[in-house]
Amino acid sequence: MDKTVYIIGDIHGCYDPLMALEERIHAHAARLGSEPFIVSVGDLIDRGAQSREVVRHFYRGVREGTHTVVAGNHEAVLFEILQAFLEDNTPEELLPQYIVPLSIQYGQSLSALGRTWESYREQRRSNWLRQGGRDTLTSLGVRAEHVETWLDALPELQFLARLPMLWESSRTIVTHALASAADIAYARSLADGSRTLDRAVEEHNIHIGGLLWNRERPVVPVDPLRLHISGHTPNTQVVYEEQLQMAIIDTACVYGNKLTAWCEQTAEPLTVAGPSGNW
Repeated sequence: MDKTVYIIGDIHGCYDPLMALEERIHAHAARLGSEPFIVSVGDLIDRGAQSREVVRHFYRGVREGTHTVVAGNHEAVLFEILQAFLEDNTPEELLPQYIVPLSIQYGQSLSALGRTWESYREQRRSNWLRQGGRDTLTSLGVRAEHVETWLDALPELQFLARLPMLWESSRTIVTHALASAADIAYARSLADGSRTLDRAVEEHNIHIGGLLWNRERPVVPVDPLRLHISGHTPNTQVVYEEQLQMAIIDTACVYGNKLTAWCEQTAEPLTVAGPSGNW
């Protein structure tokens, strides 16, 4: 049976809306005489109460060939914090290719700012915990204040560490944030192994920043022949700009608005309510 691609916006631990949306997706695909293939724009975790259930659902889907996920900024921050505290004891399988350790990114500049590495990494951890990280760790059944216990959630962490930065088809390019054409080329180089962690940190941070964090809209299409779909920036509804060949599909589910999927074949959004009704 043919496959129809559905791209889902930021989920952030909202497992029940995800299940409701996938029910709609399956019904929609059946009307098209096809089966769904589901792509997540990343940010599976943080803020919502069921990050573990969401991660395990996508893990099973990737294994069975029905789902895939690109990395979001919330996944990236989790691994930055984990590496900052475990340092050389970080398991190899928890070293995502797209992460440059915080100690390398900022270590040399901290002394000039009158700060210690220890105070800086604690501040970064505290900020992440407040921005949803504590919800994720609670869902995973580990102790937020004791980083070494995070390894008790090793299967989920291993899955998240392997997420690519990019998914693309003949019709669509999917990244978490509003990546540029250069950022997308960089993501391809990570996927094919032609870039390694000894590349220039500045170059790496520029492109990874575009793939994970950028909210600035392009002035020309990233690819004039394909639609560029991203999440990251919450809106009340899908932001679709035909001239720029782009769609932002984070519709703020975790804040009580909607969870959205974009059907690649019919170019239409499917939505369900978030956990707290209307935003």
